[in-house]
Amino acid sequence: MQKSLTVPELVKLLNTESNKYGASGKPRELSLKVNGEYIGYVSSAKLDGWGDGLITDVCLELETE
Repeated sequence: MQKSLTVPELVKLLNTESNKYGASGKPRELSLKVNGEYIGYVSSAKLDGWGDGLITDVCLELETE
């Protein structure tokens, strides 16, 4: 059974020096694979949320090339 990932957990996972830059020092590009299917490199991302103040759902909208 897979666990849902919270926004702080996702940020912590991605926001590390080893994830930000490759061995050459160039920024890494983020590619997207969903259920084993390669979608492409992320060209735009938007984090949006809604709710009643007690429980808020978060949506990560991605655009790929």
